[in-house]
Amino acid sequence: MEIRNTISETTNGNKYTGVEIVSGKTNYSFLKVTGQNNYVTIKNNNNPWRNPGKQFKSFDDAQMNYKNPKLKAMILVADSML
Repeated sequence: MEIRNTISETTNGNKYTGVEIVSGKTNYSFLKVTGQNNYVTIKNNNNPWRNPGKQFKSFDDAQMNYKNPKLKAMILVADSML
């Protein structure tokens, strides 16, 4: 797995932290928002125009939603980084 980009920004009472993780041809962005709103967004960057990503209450909820072991591993890495 390769970590490509990380972000950290605070706006309107929310802290946004994100990371882009690549594993082979699989590329996902993970965004964690804390503060007034609390959620996690996971976006498949291989097809950026398909959808804006899926939102979850936590990384644990995201883990339960996906079955792909490679993506589950990427979620664990993102959770430990953010």
